[in-house]
Amino acid sequence: MSGGVMSMIEPKMERKINELKENNNTKNKKKITKGRKELNENKKERKWIQYASFYKYVFIPSDQLQSMRISIGKEWKAMGVEGRIYIDQEGINAQITVPILSKDSFIRDLRKRDLIGDSKIVWGDEIEAIDEKTHYAESEKNPHNRFDSNPTRPFRSLHVRIRSLIADGLEADHIVTDNVTQSKARTKPASLPYIGENGNNLKPNEWHNEMISNQGKEKPILIDVRNSYESEVGRFEGAIRLSNNKFGETFEEIEKIIQERDINKNSKIMLYCTGGIRCEKVAGWLSKDKGFKNVSKLEGGINNYINFAKRERIPSLFKGKNYVFDTRMADESVRVTEDVLSNCNICNKPGDIFYNCKNKHCNTLFIQCKECAEKRKENHTCSKDCDEFLSMDPEDQEIICKHYNLPKRRTFTTPNAKFEIQTARKILMEQKKASKEDLSAEAISTNEEGARFEDQILSSNQLAEYVDKYSSSDFPLADEIDKQVKKEIQYKHHMLIGPTGGNLLKMMVRSTKAKDVLEIGTFVGYSALWMAEGLPEGGKIITCESSHEYAALAQQNFDKHHRKDDIQLIIGSAEYTLNQLEKEGKTFDFIFLDANKGQYSYYYQFLITKGMLRKNGILLVDNTLWKGRVVNPNKDSQSIRMHKFNDFVRRDERTIKSIVPLRDGMTMIMHDPLHFRPLMSQPLEEESVSGQQPKSRWSRYFEKLFK
Repeated sequence: MSGGVMSMIEPKMERKINELKENNNTKNKKKITKGRKELNENKKERKWIQYASFYKYVFIPSDQLQSMRISIGKEWKAMGVEGRIYIDQEGINAQITVPILSKDSFIRDLRKRDLIGDSKIVWGDEIEAIDEKTHYAESEKNPHNRFDSNPTRPFRSLHVRIRSLIADGLEADHIVTDNVTQSKARTKPASLPYIGENGNNLKPNEWHNEMISNQGKEKPILIDVRNSYESEVGRFEGAIRLSNNKFGETFEEIEKIIQERDINKNSKIMLYCTGGIRCEKVAGWLSKDKGFKNVSKLEGGINNYINFAKRERIPSLFKGKNYVFDTRMADESVRVTEDVLSNCNICNKPGDIFYNCKNKHCNTLFIQCKECAEKRKENHTCSKDCDEFLSMDPEDQEIICKHYNLPKRRTFTTPNAKFEIQTARKILMEQKKASKEDLSAEAISTNEEGARFEDQILSSNQLAEYVDKYSSSDFPLADEIDKQVKKEIQYKHHMLIGPTGGNLLKMMVRSTKAKDVLEIGTFVGYSALWMAEGLPEGGKIITCESSHEYAALAQQNFDKHHRKDDIQLIIGSAEYTLNQLEKEGKTFDFIFLDANKGQYSYYYQFLITKGMLRKNGILLVDNTLWKGRVVNPNKDSQSIRMHKFNDFVRRDERTIKSIVPLRDGMTMIMHDPLHFRPLMSQPLEEESVSGQQPKSRWSRYFEKLFK
């Protein structure tokens, strides 16, 4: 039977089964069983899939994350599961689709897994999965179709990543396990302790009854903890909407609401979000940190409530669309009721169809009505400025982008600051005028001198290959890591310093007899292991990495080395790690800096000013020549930053420095003995004398330094 005919028959079968359920008797039960079986068989034959979401907050040891990621990816991909799965030390969060044919196998596999096996799955709609070829053909034909009630594939593949479950901005507990320090450099309260102390869970029926019973009475404080663009197109009536566009800003927003409305600790607060995971954090924060005693949240979120309303065949109290983070976003397939709650950003008429601006340098998420969407289907842009920008020649667009330092593509889902098109046109005219004046003078010198230069010098790649070939490289583990990175994350292979850079690190650590070594930027542990090769007896290496995924790979590599017990891996941002180490009074003989290039000046200033680099210690900074582009740094923002860093270091009288033109450039930095100020040996705080406020050692140090 054709797909089109089946698509018409299946809803009728569903309705028939529901009617039989209402007339509950033995005869009908047999018909229901038979009808359900026939319906499921039809769906299996036509490769139907079903939406599913689940999460669980549970502590997962860091040494299990990588094996869990690989196992889930391998087993579930084989079943045809697609979507996004995030795992972290605080648990798992998944939004996926599961083939009907593999549903039972998927449930069995999940249930047998340790730690996450009892996760509660919220099942969503069932849709027909079209093949990949047809999916992409349809996407090319109509890439901006947001008012089609028959969605295609919400996900294109399965991604299992080690990363924070949600971008909450919370600081996890400082946990030390197996010589690995786990920390998230956040500024908000701890996240894991919230679990178990995070208010009351209301099942969908209890939530529904609570909403109805409060009509006409003193209403509870109902808060939608989703982002503003989610609640704009769909929400429960009477809910307080937040103005934030990132979940990490939610806590500050709610703090403002509490103060503005003077909400007392005994007030009844009800929270909801899409799937429930965000409510867990907010409810815990309100209950534990803020002391609110009557906090409730919707179990399973809006997804679970919608299922309940459909199952019980009752009018939904949630109105509009349920925004989701996949290809559907807020199309017609996620419409819950016919209510249109938002207005078109173009004509201000009722509309709730989301688009990203076609100007890739803008990419603003904005709303249109059906009429505007139809009129502008060839060119969905958010404003006249973006319309006019797209009408320009590509060369003119590039000139404007360079002036405003715009990235090749913005990835924000919220409005961005836009350039004024009139100003942009003036800039364009000035640039063209300057180009004409300089054209004749530059053309001759550039072509002739450039050709002679290229004839006289080898390419940087050839030179690097020659240097690596004639440098020592007898380190099998480093060769193994090199092959691993080439195979698994080839696009990041350039981040390895290579055997030449590795040998330099090894010899510097050995020759300086560095007992305490700090590395800022671990990646997969390649550089740290080279330094471990030169580490003297009793020496220690502390290395920090912000990515949980790379840190897991690094720890696996460290475990293969005979000095593994002398390498401590800290997972967290460099800023957070440096602050923690400084508080502990740590100083180092050798420091290797290879982290976020845009923060180099901050790291350098911190290490030198705080005295974390010892008197005769060496600070080695990588990538300071940035592929040679620092010579003419106007071509890209990264080379500009690196040039500014080099200039900043050059002008600092406290240090002596030398750039080594090895590979991508390395700068060696030491204290100038004439300007060195040793660290104070006193404790951080002294007892107050004669009732005066005690001064920290750093207050005293800076007073002495600037006297």
